[in-house]
Amino acid sequence: MSEYDDWDDEDGNSGDGQDANSAIKKVRAADKAKAKKIAELEELLGSTRKALRDRSVKDVLTAKGINPKIASLIPADLSSEEDIETWVSEYGDVFGVAPVSDGGQQPAQTDPNTASLKNIGNVQATGQAFTGDVDQIRSLIESANTPAELDAVMAQYRSQ
Repeated sequence: MSEYDDWDDEDGNSGDGQDANSAIKKVRAADKAKAKKIAELEELLGSTRKALRDRSVKDVLTAKGINPKIASLIPADLSSEEDIETWVSEYGDVFGVAPVSDGGQQPAQTDPNTASLKNIGNVQATGQAFTGDVDQIRSLIESANTPAELDAVMAQYRSQ
């Protein structure tokens, strides 16, 4: 008996090599399972990061009053609010986005309803309540100096 025979017993090998092969197969199977799990988690992480980035870009654009469809055109490496704002200020004119003014506030986009709402507010603030009196209407029509003022008077009473 040699001095190295005791080492075989410590490893659990009886000398035939089947225990060693079985152990290696188990380790390889565990390694494959771990590699598969890591690949799945990396794929999940990638899709989660993409979804989070897309959502944050759309939120920034919406907060700035910009159409969120532009988010698909913003480069993928931009994800922070400052980077997105810089990109929009550089390339926003392509999409009809006005540059940020000196005051730090972006000018309001023109909405056709905004002007109408302002006119309604002005009429309500300065107008007289309609009493149905023909003389009142006649005096308003006669006091109109321009066609625009006459149109405003007619529009006011046309809906009633």
